[in-house]
Amino acid sequence: MTPGALAMIQSHTWPGNVREIQNCVTRLAITSQKSEKIDQDLVAGILGENVKPVGRDQHIPETWEEMDTLRTEAMHQVAREIERTFLEHLLRKFQGNVTKAAEHIGINRNNFHKLMRKCGVRAHTYKSNERS
Repeated sequence: MTPGALAMIQSHTWPGNVREIQNCVTRLAITSQKSEKIDQDLVAGILGENVKPVGRDQHIPETWEEMDTLRTEAMHQVAREIERTFLEHLLRKFQGNVTKAAEHIGINRNNFHKLMRKCGVRAHTYKSNERS
């Protein structure tokens, strides 16, 4: 992700709830698979008319340390959302089967469970209700 793209995400007012952020991150993850990087144009296309520059009422860092902290927090937040979306996608694909989802991405089942706990994802939400 380019610094400009990250700045656009950070400065967006996010008038909706967490779902709006999740939808944006999901769309960025899907769209970025087709390109090599997430840049300002890609973010602007997804956010559309709702892109707003940082306003006077928002906190603007006064020091490099504050800027660095803000950037780090934003990157961690975006990374968590991408991880959560990724896990949810895998669990939907494998109908809540953690073993198959973990095997698909080449990690240990226990590590997949750790990621799920970290992201607050539960496998049973994605299990099929149909019985054979």
